[in-house]
Amino acid sequence: MLILFLFLFLLVHPAYYSWVGLFLIANKFYQIKPFFIMKNLSSKNSTNKKRQSTIETSGCKVCGAPAQYSYYGTLACHACKAFFKRNAKHGQEVLKCDWDDNCEVNVNNRHVCSYCRLMKCFACGMQINMFRSFHQKKKETSQKRKAMDDHLETPSTTLLQLTQPEQ
Repeated sequence: MLILFLFLFLLVHPAYYSWVGLFLIANKFYQIKPFFIMKNLSSKNSTNKKRQSTIETSGCKVCGAPAQYSYYGTLACHACKAFFKRNAKHGQEVLKCDWDDNCEVNVNNRHVCSYCRLMKCFACGMQINMFRSFHQKKKETSQKRKAMDDHLETPSTTLLQLTQPEQ
């Protein structure tokens, strides 16, 4: 009876949608998985934004692939971010276009012409000065670590006041 109650409770509980459970009944394990997605049954109420929240992806400004974050000053996918990081400093001098510098760059052919892809990165707003050097990263990390150490070494006055006996 208790197991039936738990099973019915889990079916209507909001946390059930992402939950997978194992139950032990008569020395056997039974796995329960969600087999449906419950829709919002109330049309009068506003939709529950937490339950229906999704990450909206936009297109990469360089190639049009799905992108969620801004890298080096513009919305870009991971592939274009890595390409820009590899080629931005020396690419303009080394790379060249074989098709009159006007190649179309999209998700399907972004690997064909590196020069036009790099020029499109610059045209979309990617900037070399937004690179963080190894020394910058190391300095920021050491500053954060030092601040944490200083914070941990400072005695807490609140704890000292709480532990003093009353007179």
